[in-house]
Parts: sequence; structure tokens; C-alpha cells
Amino acid sequence: MPFANRWARYSALLSLLCVLCLGFSLSAQDEERPVPEEVLRLGRGTINALDWSADGEMLAVATSNGMWLLDADLQPLNKITSRSIQSAAFSPDGTLLAFGSTGGDCRLIIWSLASNERTTGKDLCADELVWSPDSEKLATINVINQSVEVLDLAADSAVRLPVPGLSVVWSPDASQIAVGTDKGLFIVDATTNKVTLARVAIGRSDVVAWADDEIWQICNQLDTSRNVSSLCAVDAETGDQLSSETFIWRHPGERSEMRAFNWQAGRFSFVLTNQQAGELPFLHVYNWTEDNRISFITRGNLAAWKPDETTLTIAADNGVLQNINADTEAVLQESLVFTAPVASVTWSPDSSQIASVSSGDAQYVRLWDMDAHTLDPLASTPTEHTVQQLDWGADGLLGTGRLERDGVMTDVIKAWPADLSQVLEDNTAISPVEETLLRALSHDLSRMAQSEVDTHIVTIADELTLETAAPVVKAIVWIADDSQIATMSSTPEPGLLIVEVWDSTSGERISTSVVGDVIEAYPDIFWDDAGSVYAIALRTRSADPYAIQVFDATTGIRLFEYVTPQYYWPKTAWKPDSSIIAIETLSEIVFVDVASGQPYLDHIPVGYINDLDWSPDGTLLAGANGDGTIRVWDVSELHLPE
Repeated sequence: MPFANRWARYSALLSLLCVLCLGFSLSAQDEERPVPEEVLRLGRGTINALDWSADGEMLAVATSNGMWLLDADLQPLNKITSRSIQSAAFSPDGTLLAFGSTGGDCRLIIWSLASNERTTGKDLCADELVWSPDSEKLATINVINQSVEVLDLAADSAVRLPVPGLSVVWSPDASQIAVGTDKGLFIVDATTNKVTLARVAIGRSDVVAWADDEIWQICNQLDTSRNVSSLCAVDAETGDQLSSETFIWRHPGERSEMRAFNWQAGRFSFVLTNQQAGELPFLHVYNWTEDNRISFITRGNLAAWKPDETTLTIAADNGVLQNINADTEAVLQESLVFTAPVASVTWSPDSSQIASVSSGDAQYVRLWDMDAHTLDPLASTPTEHTVQQLDWGADGLLGTGRLERDGVMTDVIKAWPADLSQVLEDNTAISPVEETLLRALSHDLSRMAQSEVDTHIVTIADELTLETAAPVVKAIVWIADDSQIATMSSTPEPGLLIVEVWDSTSGERISTSVVGDVIEAYPDIFWDDAGSVYAIALRTRSADPYAIQVFDATTGIRLFEYVTPQYYWPKTAWKPDSSIIAIETLSEIVFVDVASGQPYLDHIPVGYINDLDWSPDGTLLAGANGDGTIRVWDVSELHLPE
């Protein structure tokens, strides 16, 4: 839907608001004005939990951007909330949905599916949720504290169990609770909350099911020869082990973690992460029946069995959900993209598309159609390596990134055409940190500027040699049309930070800016599109937060400084005509007039923005959010104080 049509729906409401505003005094004109509407929100965050309803008609998807309900074909039905959700579980009778958040703002919600409203809310941290078979009680697991609390819906009360827990299953009659811990198995009476059986074991016990008089758990045995994990059946009365079937073993010393267990009628799945190698997680799926003991492995980080006993829903690592046949591994249905956290966004020159790159280990560059307003990307391609910043030029996309891990630096410069059909340029370099070059590729992909570690020499395509004023080069940045290049160099901290602007053809120094007593600076220079001004982010005293300083690129004279409230570098974006700079702060996006250095009254109350970019016509601002969304605001009318 075009933006004009979308905003037409709000015309009546806006007119009413304007009439109401006439009742305020003129003294209120200098008050801050929040930018009221975001015009687009794409993506639904990283997937944290999945759960099917008992009838198999709905799938609950808990994401970092909200609680979603999907139908059996994995298509969206409803979004209940936009807050980050860690866990979700349907009640067995199909009337309620429980979902919870963790972290600093823990909240457990019980949602009525019939009335589509909240029935209960508790301040509980819930990494996992397990309903009792009669739908009257709910067990919540806090992984950090290894605590289990049981919520009684009828009494509207919560009781913490007397043993720590990492996994929970209920007895078929809901009278007992089996708790798996890192020290063994415990059974608790659900009425008295007293421990009735304690079976201490070496290694972690993960309970997965309670069928008749047997409790099924994952038994982990750790010794010097091998690490063994088995599917064990335990007598629910005595705690005696009835059977054990080994399904996986690892080499000695291999630090692998098993999590996200799912069980259904002799089939189970889990995610295995090799912590030592830092590899992506793999989903292991097992069919464990008497006459069929096959298994397969696929990429993914979550799974949930559909009640039909043969379909497994997988949260794949490319940001989609898939229904697969557990016998044939065939893909039955596939969902829309659930994007990973977005690291960077950039507008196409004609304002018709946005390009985004996700963060994390499995990165994708995606194109989004701004007229269609659909959650389906136009095109998508893996980056293969860490890309932290995207820039859209006339001929395509340029991605750059730098990642240091275990003394090794991965330096990435990649380019794609506008349709992402191929890689035009791949200058990925992996080298020891002490041998790493600081590199910057021109936007037309024809010249590379680079500097060796701890030197003040910058070379451009083996044609020019620049000597910076300070001894160590920190950043090299090309102007949009590649006619100029800026370098940032520094002396030991606290010391001088020097930004020099050079003619990229002749090597002539155009301007020099010097900042003193700098203890920390973000190693980047933020040019405007025209190359007339640039900004840097720095701190001059240890007790001070980051400040944005803006300079005239021709003279090197500082125009103004805007001090932010945070102690990490703020994200910035220039309006295409260079008249306004948008600055992300701890809790909002502010706008500063470049001519006067004065903040606008308008602001956007949103935090944790990874990247900002203006549309080419200067009417819209896009933000890449850490919860996997791209948000766009209409900023066509901003107001300076009178």
C-alpha cells in the first residue's frame, strides 16, 4: 500500500487532534513533540519458542518482537503483543495461551483464546512453561536461577518448588511433578510441594515425558573416555532405571550443549551446539519406535511436534518456520521470514526499496518493497561473513564489516548488484590481528585505500601515499562520489584525535580537524551525502558520555557538539540535503539542525536502534532495530523551537 493511501486513513484523526490542540496556550509550542506514527514495521524478531495447540490448528511463536499466532499452514493469524517473549505454551484444553518474558522486565501472561484478552498477569521470569494435564496449573522455569514456580490459576497463587530445576514434566493425573536438574531427578507432590523421590545422578538429567508409570529422561554420563547421552526410562515410584538407549556420544573434552528437547510418542528432537568450535546449532531428530530407529540432522535452533505425530515444525537458521515430515524429511509448508536482528538498513536511490542486513552468525542481505508493504522480501542472499554496514549506491549495494575473535580479524568488503543476484566484489580477508590492514573500498569498486597496523601511512590503489598527522590511523572513509577521502588518526589516549580530508586523485590535504584530550572515539567518520559536513563520536573524559561533533569538511571548523546520555557510540544519519542530523540516543531519536546546532522539538521515543537512514527525498527515516524489525517514520515536518 503506498504511503499516501496509508496516511489518508489517519486524516480524520489528525484533523480532530489539530482542533483539540487549539485549546492549548501558545506557551506550549516549545514543548517536545513525539513523532506520532511509524508507517511501516517489517520483520518479527528472532524466534525463542514454539508450541502447537492440542488440535493442531494454531502454532504459538514467541519472538523477540512479540507473541504471534499462526495457522496450520504457518500463515499469521494474530499478533498479541509487541514486547519480547521468551516462552509460550497452550493449555491442554485449548482455551488458554501462556507466554512469558525474561531479563530485566519479567512478566508472565495468561491469555484467553476465546475472548482474546489477558486473564492473568504475574511478575515471573519464565524461560520455559509446562501446563498440567488438567489445565489448572502452570509450571514456570527460570533457567538463570534454576528455579521452578507453579502457578495455581484457581487460587491465583504461585509457589516455588523446593528443588532447583532445568526441566519439568507432570504426571498423567497432575498429582506429581518430575523435575530434572544438573544433579539428578526429583519428584514433587503437586499438592504439598514436598519432595517424594530423590534420585541423585552424575551429570544432568533432562526429563522429557511421563507416560503411565514411567518417566522418560535424557541421561548424561561424563567421563574421561567419552561423553554419552541416553534415553532412559525410570520407574516413577522407585526411581529405578528400567531401560537405557544411547543415542549420541561425543569425543572426550568436546564441550557440546544439548537443549530445546521435544518429545512425542517415541519421537524426540533436540538442538546440539558445539561450544568449543562456535558452530551454528544443529537440530537432531529421532524416530524412536520399536521397529523404526532412524534419525536425521538439519540446521535449526528450535522445533515443535505437531499433534499428528509425524510433522515437526522447525525454526530454521534462515529465519523461516518449516513443517517437515519426520519420516521423509520432506518440507510440507514454509512460513514468511522471521528475520534475525537487523544490523543496518539503507534506502534505494529511488526510495522504492530498503536493503537490510541481519546480525549474528547467520547473516542475510534482504530487499524489501516499500510500496507492497509485505513481510516477504523481494530478494535474499547470505553474506557468508560478518557485514555490519550497508550502503546503497547507484549500481548496487556495498557491505562492510570487521570482526575480531580469538586473535583473528575477519575484514569484509562485499558488493552486490541491486537485485542481489551475484557477488560483484568480495574482498574478505582473514588474518592475525597484528597483521591486519585497515581497508576501505571506493563506492565504484575501482580503488582500495589501506593502512598497515599502527602506522600513519595510507595508500590508495598503489597510486597515492598519504601521511596522517597523528601516528596511528583509526579509520578511512570515502565520500559518496569517491572524489575525497577522510582519515582519522590519533595519539595515545588521552590525546589528540585528528580528522583529515584529502583529494583522492591528487592526494592534496583539503582540511584538518583536531580534538584534544580524547580518551575514546568510535573509529569511523560519518559523511553526509554531499561531502560538505561530517560527524565523529567521542568521549573526552572518563565520566562523560559520548558526544557527536559535527565539522565543516572544507575548513575543518567544528560547527557544534551534541552530548548524548549513553556510554556507547550513538548511531547517526544525515538528511540528504545535509540540513539535519538524526542521532540515536539511549531512549529516543533526536534531530539537530546543522546550521544552528539546535535540537528540534520533534523526537522519536524508541531505543536500541542499530542503524538509521533517511529516504532520498528526506521525508522518511528508517531504523534497524535490535529485535529484528525495520521501522519507518514520517519526518517530513519537523519543528524548531520558536
